[in-house]
Amino acid sequence: MLHPLIRAGDILLPTLAREVVARVATGEDVGTYAGSGVHRLRVTDPDLVDPWYLAGFLSSPEGGWQAASVTSTLGARSRVDPRRVRISLPPGDLQRAYGLTFRSITEFTTAVRGVHDPGIALARDLIETVAADLRASLAVCRPAAHR
Repeated sequence: MLHPLIRAGDILLPTLAREVVARVATGEDVGTYAGSGVHRLRVTDPDLVDPWYLAGFLSSPEGGWQAASVTSTLGARSRVDPRRVRISLPPGDLQRAYGLTFRSITEFTTAVRGVHDPGIALARDLIETVAADLRASLAVCRPAAHR
């Protein structure tokens, strides 16, 4: 099997990226295959390394810089090599605390993305509604043409 199935808790990150964003596999990711454009990291001992802690560090500017800095850039994208990253491993309780914080930030980011597009669409609809009202008001206010 070339690409093993993704499991809950696997860390996924792109092989090419402008900005390194690692994420922990959950829900719909589980049971699918990581394609050739995705690194899949598996934490084999969650007592040693918290997956959310690791994903959060890899997504940080320092972690992303380490993963991408030693390879050549392709346009605006860099090759990502997670093997180059050196990460401190604090005690498990501290990792889990930071991991929980990174997870909360990830959930917040997901929520923001979920309202971004509908919010933009609502703003466009409001602009069109106000513009239509303005057009109607101007049409009523125009003096009649002289004959």
